[in-house]
Amino acid sequence: ALKEHIKRDVINQIEASIKTKVEDGINKEVKSQVEQALYRKITSLVNECIVSDKIKGRYSSDPEITLQEYVQKQFTETGREKELLDETIKKLANQFGEEMKKRYDLLFASQLVAKLSEGGLLKEDAVQLLLNK
Repeated sequence: ALKEHIKRDVINQIEASIKTKVEDGINKEVKSQVEQALYRKITSLVNECIVSDKIKGRYSSDPEITLQEYVQKQFTETGREKELLDETIKKLANQFGEEMKKRYDLLFASQLVAKLSEGGLLKEDAVQLLLNK
C-alpha cells in the first residue's frame, strides 16, 4: 500500500509538472501569435488611414474626417483626451525645463571656475577638482 501511495504521488507530481510546462508553452505561443496578428492588423489599419487620409470618428454616427482635422480636433476639443494631452505636454515641458536648468547651472559653474582660475584666485589643484566634478 505504501509502495502504491508513493507511486501515485510521484505520478501526480510528474503530471502536475508536465501540465504546468505545457500550459506555459501554450500560453507563450498563443500570446506570440496574438501579438503578431495584432501588429499586422494595426499596421494595416494605420497604413490604410495614411493612404486614404481619412479617419472614422469615435462613434459609428461620426463622419469620416481628414487626419489634419482629427489632429486639430484633438487640440481644440475639451474632454478627457484633451486633459491627457495637456498633462503630457506639461510633463514634457517641465522635464525639458529642468534639464535646461541643470545644463545652465553646470555651464554657469564651469564659467565661474574658469574665470576664477584666470584671475588667479584658485589654486591649480582646486581648479582640477572643481572641473572634474
